[in-house]
Amino acid sequence: MKNKTATRDRLINAGISLIKVNSVQKLTLRQIAHEAGVTTGAFYKSFPNRQVYFRELANKVSSEWAAIIEPELAGIPLATERLLFLGDNLMRTIVAQPNLAHFVLETPVVSFSDDELAKWPLLNLTFRNVKAVLDEHSRIDKNSFFIQIWIFIIGYANLLQSKSISYDTELLKTTLEKLLED
Repeated sequence: MKNKTATRDRLINAGISLIKVNSVQKLTLRQIAHEAGVTTGAFYKSFPNRQVYFRELANKVSSEWAAIIEPELAGIPLATERLLFLGDNLMRTIVAQPNLAHFVLETPVVSFSDDELAKWPLLNLTFRNVKAVLDEHSRIDKNSFFIQIWIFIIGYANLLQSKSISYDTELLKTTLEKLLED
């Protein structure tokens, strides 16, 4: 069991390393296994298929990013400022690691149920901070607002990744203010 866990960890870490330099679409199981120092057979002993592997890989990155950002959020008193700090950190990560960020943000989530959100720490952190902002704005539908925020993040991330635009901190603030006005 210990050996299987070590192999899984090596495969996950290999995938993260490879996605940082290449898009996930160009990634092959052979490359992942080679980077991890295992056979493709060992891959399939560790993961039933690519979909499960990529969900676990995205979850690990999501967990790591959330673990870095969450303690810093605790020191920010206003919900709106926490959400802006979270967004700023996410956008800076997208600029620094575009392939990995795109992969994590584009990994499908089944639903926004509490059970599903619990599996995605970064998404969960975002949802909780959006909810905290909206607790101060009771007239706005929380799920719709969250979807608008998440769509903005995905769209902005795609533009940043393609280098169509440069990151603009003020755009986050202006967008949040406009969404809260409606």
